[in-house]
Amino acid sequence: NVRAWQRVNRRFKTSLDGKPVPDSNEEYLLYQTLVGVWPVTEPGAEEHARLVTRVQDYMNKALKEAKLHTSWIQPDEPYDRAVREFIARVLDAAQDSEFLGSFREFQLRVARAGMLNSLSQVVLKAASPGVPDLYQGNETWCLHLVDPDNRRPVDFASLRASLGTLLSDAARDRRALVAELRGSPENGRIKLYVTATSL
Repeated sequence: NVRAWQRVNRRFKTSLDGKPVPDSNEEYLLYQTLVGVWPVTEPGAEEHARLVTRVQDYMNKALKEAKLHTSWIQPDEPYDRAVREFIARVLDAAQDSEFLGSFREFQLRVARAGMLNSLSQVVLKAASPGVPDLYQGNETWCLHLVDPDNRRPVDFASLRASLGTLLSDAARDRRALVAELRGSPENGRIKLYVTATSL
């Protein structure tokens, strides 16, 4: 998949000093990042625009901290701009994107496996000796980047309301609730339920 994406997206690269920007390792990091952060359900226009900005900010931080082509102390503005523009072009939802179609198909398969893996980790954390390490706000699917997303406030009211609904639904008919959660894992309620039940 990655080689095909690189071929399709080659036209969006900028040449600086005779070299394509971003380089192949940075482009690979971009695809890895997109797989991990892409919303479970197709994003609307506003969410898509926010996603592009978040990924641009994350890649800017990652590239500056790698210190290969740019850094915080010696920023290379043309390089930084070329990477931002590459990300914007690759993720332009307005175009008929061969990349986005192929990427989304791949990402959906990975997301399904990721959800199952996440639920397994919740159970392992709760059942293993010691105090389980649960991050506030991660009781449902957490598709946050280390930065800038780590500064987002946690919506405790929403989590509390969702947990209350889950617990009352479970008290009424646990089998029906579990069937519902298994049928629509995308909304993240299944992780909250598994977390609460495991604890």
